[in-house]
Amino acid sequence: MKEKRNNSFMTFKTLLIMVLISVLGLVYVWQHVVITKLGYEIRKNEVAYNELVDERARLLSTVARMEAPSNINMLLASLNVDLKISKDPKVVRVKM
Repeated sequence: MKEKRNNSFMTFKTLLIMVLISVLGLVYVWQHVVITKLGYEIRKNEVAYNELVDERARLLSTVARMEAPSNINMLLASLNVDLKISKDPKVVRVKM
């Protein structure tokens, strides 16, 4: 009877160790899957960030070019707007 009980205990102990090793293996694999997914997401966000930085630089360049006096003069000329410098300069202050 004692031998049967001892054999049963050894089987239980072996089964418990196998289950523990299996659970630890699954946790290890799950952890690597999560880390890999996060790595892909970080890379995607880095690419999007770099695209936004490039677009911002392009837009700032466009704004600077559009604000240039030569560009404003060409635009006014193309719209047939004739502006002249005032002989009597006046300053008008507008309060909001």
